[in-house]
Amino acid sequence: NAKWDVWREKNAVWRGSWFLYGGYGTGKTGLAIGHAWERIHDDDEVRRFVFVTVPKMLSSLRSTYNRQGAEGQTEDDVMARYTDADLLIMDDMGAEQVTNSGWVEDRLYQIIGHRHAEELQTIFTSNLSPQQLGARIGERVMWRIVEMCGPEGILHVDGPNLRQPAKAPSAVSTKERG
Repeated sequence: NAKWDVWREKNAVWRGSWFLYGGYGTGKTGLAIGHAWERIHDDDEVRRFVFVTVPKMLSSLRSTYNRQGAEGQTEDDVMARYTDADLLIMDDMGAEQVTNSGWVEDRLYQIIGHRHAEELQTIFTSNLSPQQLGARIGERVMWRIVEMCGPEGILHVDGPNLRQPAKAPSAVSTKERG
């Protein structure tokens, strides 16, 4: 697969964070998981790996508000899971509900800002370009992502939607035309 070859070549020299963006079904999540697998098996520094879609991450944080006392995890517990992982994949950035965009931006900034400050590797996937995502989640958050990834770590993943089934070949007529 050409995408995997490009990824492996870039990954061999770049061990920082990644921002993978492109159309639906182009293989961004697969590349991110493949990288995580390699890091877990080849790198003693990666002991705690977390994969989460951003909508699920935000739902987990929201769910802590309906609990009282020791009835489950606190917001700090959930935040720590994402801020402290050795390797975090934040999948589907930009797919989150932004009805309360100030809250979303604040939580993303807390998680990404901590990971930025601690230089913890993070892989972001999105169907949106960096500019489009910045307009959605806030420029301040997007600039942290850009700083974490650097130009080497921002990769446009292009190609067909791999989720669509291949088209069946059209039937060939055996009739002779005459």
